[in-house]
Amino acid sequence: MRDTLVFTFTTHGYPLSYCTYDQSLEMTRRFLMNDENHFQNVNVFEEDYVPAPFLHREKEDGAVTFDLKPILWGATPKNVVIRGISGTGKTTMVNSIFAELKATSGNVIAVNVNCQIERTTFGVFARISKALFGHTPSLSGTSTYKVVEEISQYLYTKKKGLVVCLDDANILHHHINQHQPLEETLSYLLHMHRYWPGVRVGVVLTVSDMDFKLKNVLDSSLISLLLPDEVIFTPYSEETMFQILSERARLGFYPGVIEPDVIRQVAQISYDVCDLRVGIDLLKQSGHEAEKKGRMKIKPEDIHAGYSESRIDFLESLEKNLSDKDRRLLWWVGTKQDGMKGDLLSGALYDAFCTEIKEGYTSFYNRLKRLEKLRLLNMTPRHTKGNTSVISLRFDPKDVLAACESIEESMPKDTVQAEVETETLSEGAPETVNDDVAGTVTETECEAVGEAKTVCDVVAGTETETVCETETLSDDVPGIVTTAKRKPKAKDEPKAKHKPKSKAVAATKTVTEAASPQPGSVPVSAASG
Repeated sequence: MRDTLVFTFTTHGYPLSYCTYDQSLEMTRRFLMNDENHFQNVNVFEEDYVPAPFLHREKEDGAVTFDLKPILWGATPKNVVIRGISGTGKTTMVNSIFAELKATSGNVIAVNVNCQIERTTFGVFARISKALFGHTPSLSGTSTYKVVEEISQYLYTKKKGLVVCLDDANILHHHINQHQPLEETLSYLLHMHRYWPGVRVGVVLTVSDMDFKLKNVLDSSLISLLLPDEVIFTPYSEETMFQILSERARLGFYPGVIEPDVIRQVAQISYDVCDLRVGIDLLKQSGHEAEKKGRMKIKPEDIHAGYSESRIDFLESLEKNLSDKDRRLLWWVGTKQDGMKGDLLSGALYDAFCTEIKEGYTSFYNRLKRLEKLRLLNMTPRHTKGNTSVISLRFDPKDVLAACESIEESMPKDTVQAEVETETLSEGAPETVNDDVAGTVTETECEAVGEAKTVCDVVAGTETETVCETETLSDDVPGIVTTAKRKPKAKDEPKAKHKPKSKAVAATKTVTEAASPQPGSVPVSAASG
């Protein structure tokens, strides 16, 4: 039986009336007060949070810990390569092991270097130097060799061991004027004991590109020094993601803020994109969304609102790790699929992609497979006349295009344009000098021997009266003509005004190939149309 409260209303001491209040009619509070929030520890949802203990990777954790354990008693540890796609716990596990190493022994220095930020050899050792000395070396007048020597001397003097993780090491590998930061960085680290005998250094490499093979990019002598153990991180299952997200929600939110069914929806979204980081960030965003609306609990609509705000940021972070050609292919998929009725076939996509970047179908297909492994798109085989596949994005095409355009805007436009033009001309340029110039007039500077400069017209369909001294195809960008001084032919011949176009182009190409550079001539870039 429900309790009943009796209230007596009086005026100047005289009772007026009585009423009863039934507690069952009391309203449930649905809205937050101004001083209330959902988070008891918001740091649980940050990217650098390290859970204790680190669950669901016990086998991988044990393998890496066993390889690094010798550093605790002053021996050289085993080097390790951790391979797995993004969002599978590689970085979190490394941070967990490094924290345990430093807590176990004061003679071990463990440094995790994010290669998405530090993309040069000097940058890597500057980050190690900061961990040792508390400050980074001067950027001017300081060589990488000097920084390495200071680090080696410190380790030798203090009798300390060093473990370095190159996180996303595949990003560190690139070619700029034949420079290879990954090979150079590993060479310094693995030869550090030769600067100061007795120094012990271990290397951990995390690789998010499953096709990246060290034996294909490193010198054989360096591979023999590295000799790493390889630990594979397979993607989390949906149930495992649900358990991890449930634990994060328990630690991060106050009790009763989020229901298991809502966490299950977050886990499903994370599994679809194959990245646990999406789910962790989505929990945080949905908590803020519920707070903004003043609700006591997180609802499914808060999840979807948070996902719509964070998925472009997620796509940007994922696409930044792609090569320029892979990103352009993803952009073409989004462009073709946006507003398209029917299926997008791989053959039609190949024809569209090759209008910008010329390459064989095998290379194109391998790019599609890489994007599929990153869970950015799906490839469904269709067995008709010949083998083809139906291409479909796992995200809204508008979100994919917005992320691609945001990355393009953040990059130097001149560099991007030059890179695209270089790839197009180098891979797909025809043997003629320039097809686009056919039928148009280009003004090129000419200079006769001992006479002033004049301008001669090079018109498709006519032969020119001059011979190039240094008109050659550029070695760096095939298909681009560099033109310098010219001198008149030995014999003056009448112009042929009405020859067929193909003969004129062929004649121009023949003259160009036969010409040889003259000493002292300064090339001037010709118009490329």
